[in-house]
Amino acid sequence: MANQSQPANSAAESKPRKLADIMAELLDPGEEHPFFQPMKHRLDEDAAREQFKSIVSAIGPKYARCTVDNFNLYPCGQGELTKAQTDARGKIREWMGKMEQRIAGGGGLLLWGHVGTGKDHLMAACMYHATLVCRYTVQWMEGTGLHQELRGMSWDEHSTGQAERELIKRYRKPQILAISDPIPPGRSLTPRGLDVLFSILDRRYRDGKSTWATLNVTSSEEAERGGAAALIDRLWDGSLVVPCNWKSYRAYKALR
Repeated sequence: MANQSQPANSAAESKPRKLADIMAELLDPGEEHPFFQPMKHRLDEDAAREQFKSIVSAIGPKYARCTVDNFNLYPCGQGELTKAQTDARGKIREWMGKMEQRIAGGGGLLLWGHVGTGKDHLMAACMYHATLVCRYTVQWMEGTGLHQELRGMSWDEHSTGQAERELIKRYRKPQILAISDPIPPGRSLTPRGLDVLFSILDRRYRDGKSTWATLNVTSSEEAERGGAAALIDRLWDGSLVVPCNWKSYRAYKALR
């Protein structure tokens, strides 16, 4: 009877392959595709200048010339500049100087505090730096405008959800999305509105894109009222969080 020999498997063939090795063949972490490097793309100079004009047109002339240097420091309390104001301005200036590193993995910016404390001024200054110096794609969104869009959607059983998907797609696109007061002051979003807003923030979080926001609240507890805890968690994670809890500049000017 002839000898029947079985081919000997090599050790490499018999050893189970590691999942990480298989994934590395399919997903090269070093490739330059925007899917893996969402913050790497840059606008050219002409496109950056046009974007700046578009942002200024949307946010209004009051904020057209905002910089960190022309942020108003004013007396509060006993007639002295509050340490909180100078600390906030210093943190923003330092963060802007390292913006590319700080937001490379989707890190954001969150400014919270009383109304009238200059939060939108500081965020506008950061948007202009991101546009004209770093040349990211930036979109500004006014919270009240978003709330109106959400209220205008059909929420009945015949709704296809197409309007929601288009809204999420639109706000998913820019590398930086800056939102002025995403939570309605003194009110709560509807459960459906919260779902859509969370979907926008969550999609951007998973994409590794940067989201910035200003909040007219005086504490984290106030921000989380009305079922917004998940939203705040998404905005907070990996962001520079700057409290702006000093007296309103408008109130200060009115008393002069």
